[in-house]
Parts: sequence; C-alpha cells; structure tokens
Amino acid sequence: MSLRDKRRYIIHLLYDIPAYILVITFKLLNNPLNSLYSQITTYCYLGCLPTHADVETLNNIGIKYVVNMCAEYYGPRKTYAKYNIKQLRLPTIDCTLPSLQSIEKAIKFMNEAYINNEKIFVHCKAGMGRSATIVLCHLVANEKMSTDDAFKLIKEKRPEVTATIIDYECVKQFVDSLKNELEK
Repeated sequence: MSLRDKRRYIIHLLYDIPAYILVITFKLLNNPLNSLYSQITTYCYLGCLPTHADVETLNNIGIKYVVNMCAEYYGPRKTYAKYNIKQLRLPTIDCTLPSLQSIEKAIKFMNEAYINNEKIFVHCKAGMGRSATIVLCHLVANEKMSTDDAFKLIKEKRPEVTATIIDYECVKQFVDSLKNELEK
C-alpha cells in the first residue's frame, strides 16, 4: 500500500466514517438542520446524501435527476434504477472545491432535467458546501441571478449552507466563463 493510499485510508477512518454517522444520526433524530433536502426553486432541491430508504421520499416529491458531488459515496444506484432516477456523480473530495469542469457538467445535466420538466436533487455529504456551490452556479447561469442574490436565496432556504461558497474561486471562474460566453 503506497503512502498516498495509507493517508487516504486514515482520512477515511478518521473523517469520512464519523461524518457519515453524524449525517445519519441527524436524520434519525429528525434534526431540522441537515434535513434530507431543501427546496430552492420549483424544480431544484439541495440536500445531504440520501440513503436507500430516502430514495422513495425523493421519488414522491418528483425527483428524477440527482447530482452526487461525493467522492466518498456512490449513491444508492440500484434504488435509483428502481425508481428511474438518473444520477450524475461528480466525485469531489469533501472540504475541496468542485472543478470548473464538474460545475459545467452538473449545469448541463441540470439543464437536461429542466428541459424535460423534471425535478433535480443536488447533494454532497451534508448539503452545505460542494452541492451548494453547484446550485449557486446553476442559479447564476439559468435563473440569471447575481451571485449575491443566488447565495441569499440558498441561505434562506437552507441556513446551514457554508457562508463562504460565494467567495470560492471556482464560482468566480464559472461566472467569468459565463461572461466570456456572452461576449462572444
């Protein structure tokens, strides 16, 4: 086992497993923070990682597309298939920023859901950072909102969202790429 693999394994043991247990505990206690999902727009939902048992709930609210930002979680793929839910997994390590390429792929996938008049659920482990970044970029690109207005809407609908997502370099890069496209 290489040093890199050993470090990943230690991080997994010390961070990923306890964090996953914490998310599940929040769900079991019906804690209003870190709820499974928060509705941001009529078709866009933001939340934490769903378990197999949560997929029926997502299906019942009409979710047919899922963007999974977790590097540490593949998602309940068999259960998604049972309910004809499409998943796009863009593995991004927790506490890191999504790449510009991942943001663009997520936006394209979300546009497909929108064109098909379907609802979409975007999640990471806790629904506070990686997934919120994707939803912020989506609102800027497709709802023509400013980053400030998009952040305010997300924060209003899901208060536990990380306050610094608006300042992430990947958000700035994405907004700049949108401006460059408009200037062409």
